[in-house]
Amino acid sequence: ALELAYNRQFARADLRVSVFEDDIRDSIFSQTNVMVTPQVTNIQNVGRVRTRGLETDLRWRPEAIDGLSLNANAAWTKSEIVENAVFPVSVGKNWPRIPRIRANVQALYAVNDAITATVAGRWSGRMYNTLDNIDSNPNVYGGVSSAKSLDMRLAWQGMNGMEVAVGVDNLTNEPS
Repeated sequence: ALELAYNRQFARADLRVSVFEDDIRDSIFSQTNVMVTPQVTNIQNVGRVRTRGLETDLRWRPEAIDGLSLNANAAWTKSEIVENAVFPVSVGKNWPRIPRIRANVQALYAVNDAITATVAGRWSGRMYNTLDNIDSNPNVYGGVSSAKSLDMRLAWQGMNGMEVAVGVDNLTNEPS
């Protein structure tokens, strides 16, 4: 794994930009070995998977509203099967369940020292579920669609580190 990151602190903000590469050999996945007769589907090693990307992260504390913190991050990723001797048609395809683009935004407001309220939105681009990327229709059973979600949380920090929180994930009831 390699990563080159740039971090910059401003008076009321922090910025991080990083480029990365992850090169994994013998990743484990359920696949069909087409090199044997009869063909066998089971858990096997995928020769090599390479993931490259760019990620940004910004944390900002606006001066106008004391207690407010705004956070946003986004990642652009290319995850590709580089070697796979038992299922050669998968070489050059996207690694399953890794989206090209993923983004998050969050607003956290500290009402006082004990109470915080959070609203967060997440978005993830389209992904594949198969090694050969033949699941071309993402909106059916077995397909992996893009996803978005809006979450809310209210927390109270009590004595001795105790926290009581209530929250709702996927407030808008978006399908995932």
